Amino acid sequence: MSKYLDLAKKLKALADRGEGGEKDQAKRALDRLIKKHGLRPEDLEEDKQFDVRFKVEPQHLKIFIQIAAMVCGIKRQIFTPRKKRKADVIMSVSISEQLEIESMFHFYSKEYDKQLEVFNSAFIQANNLYPTNTSVTAKEISAEELRKRQLASIMAEGIESSEFRKQLTS
Repeated sequence: MSKYLDLAKKLKALADRGEGGEKDQAKRALDRLIKKHGLRPEDLEEDKQFDVRFKVEPQHLKIFIQIAAMVCGIKRQIFTPRKKRKADVIMSVSISEQLEIESMFHFYSKEYDKQLEVFNSAFIQANNLYPTNTSVTAKEISAEELRKRQLASIMAEGIESSEFRKQLTS
C-alpha cells in the first residue's frame, strides 16, 4: 500500500503544481489510483511535523535513537538533554512517525530487556562467577527456562572471560 500512497502523493503534487496537459493527466491518473486502491484524500496530505518529547530510560537510549533514525531517516535532528533518571528526546516528527517510533520502541525495549537477562547469565557463566562452597541440587525447569539457559551457554562461548586479580595492600 505504501508504494501506491507514495505514487498518489507524487501525482497529487504534480496535479496541484503542474501546468496544462501535464496537470490534467496527473489528476486523471490520481483519480484512477485512488479508486483502484481505496485511498482517501486525507491519506494524501503531507504529514505535518511537530516537536514531540519522548521519555526514554538511559539504558534504552541507543535503541530509541536507532529506531528513530530508522523511521525518520538519519537526517533528522535529535536533541537529548541529559537528566538523572530519564532522557528527554525531542524530535520534530509527524503523527504517523510518532506512532511508529512509540510502538517499535515499546516492542524492542521489552525484547532488549529479555535478552539482557540472557546476557547476564552468559556473562556469569563465561567468567565462572559462582559460589564455590555451596551444594547444588537438581530441579525441574520449564522448557522456556531450558531454552534461556541453552542460549546463555551459546552466548557465553562468545564472551571473552576476564580474570580478576586480588590487589593486596600492606
